[in-house]
Amino acid sequence: IDTATNKVVAQIKVPPNPHWVAFSNDGRRAYTANHESNLVSVIDTTTLQVVATVPVGTSPHSIAVHPNRPLVANVNYDSNTVTMIDTNALKVVATIPVGRNPRDIVWAPDGRFAYVANEDSNNVSVIDAATNQVTATIPTGAAPSCIAVLPNGRQAYVSNSTGGTLTVLELAD
Repeated sequence: IDTATNKVVAQIKVPPNPHWVAFSNDGRRAYTANHESNLVSVIDTTTLQVVATVPVGTSPHSIAVHPNRPLVANVNYDSNTVTMIDTNALKVVATIPVGRNPRDIVWAPDGRFAYVANEDSNNVSVIDAATNQVTATIPTGAAPSCIAVLPNGRQAYVSNSTGGTLTVLELAD
């Protein structure tokens, strides 16, 4: 969209039902989680073309770019997993089991941990980026759907869609 004219300047064809988009740190690539195709699309933001698709788990929902490594994480809603994608090789390097129906994922600002909101488990999975293992599971309110980490990395806020609440998590250094 051209924000000066509010006109659509391009549309990029991706697989069915794209749920999320995230940009690489340099802005040269966009990544979409395509819910109905079990694919993540990789888009060149200069040419506005899909340059690759990466097979992931069932029903990819949200996606997050690592703050300082060539790594993208996406949650797979119906397979209860997180997929880690090497953005240089454009291939899956890890598939990590998490809670039921993960909806959102976010990286800590320093990239040491990823946090996953698991809607039907009423918790957050903490993934260590060095080992690709869940190191903690933290209870939340009912049906956590979205998570955000403060820029200082000390707290995370989790929205609980059924409970009508926010859970505030104190995060370790």
